[in-house]
Amino acid sequence: MKRFLYLLAFTSLSMSALAQRPTTRTTKIKGNEFEWEMVFDKVKTVSQYTKKDTVITVQNRGHLLRLNGQAVSSTFPPKTLKTLEKYLKKSIAKAKMPALKFNDKDLRVHFSNCVMNEAGKIVYYEVYFFPSKDDLQLYPNEYTPEVKTFIAKMENIMNQAPLFPSEPAMNLYLAEPIILVD
Repeated sequence: MKRFLYLLAFTSLSMSALAQRPTTRTTKIKGNEFEWEMVFDKVKTVSQYTKKDTVITVQNRGHLLRLNGQAVSSTFPPKTLKTLEKYLKKSIAKAKMPALKFNDKDLRVHFSNCVMNEAGKIVYYEVYFFPSKDDLQLYPNEYTPEVKTFIAKMENIMNQAPLFPSEPAMNLYLAEPIILVD
């Protein structure tokens, strides 16, 4: 019996170690294939049954590994980053974006998770909205009409974006946010 319990404990430890291995997830967006690293994060939450704080493990999307089967560099050339930031801020100012508020607070806007192909074309990006510096981002069901207008104008700006070539020419991934509105 003791031997069986030992084997059972060893098997469960081995299985939990296997479950903790990083995995990947592939998604297709606008004709491009993105392979993302999936990571396990521990999240503190309140149990709906016991009403006590508990820690659970969830699987979140990590960094981009490959774009269309080719490796992606997360080292963004400073010149390319500066040119991109300048383009975004200038375009937003020119587009006369609406004042963004949520519950009478000014929204902070972060441009993040930008992916450029080796030609320098932006093929993916995300925009996040924060009511204040320490708040969580807004969820899409919380978007105000002004936020939806901002998103539509950002899509137009990104569709008209020039190429941002880098040396050497390679797929690039920028996870750090560029703060567009503070």
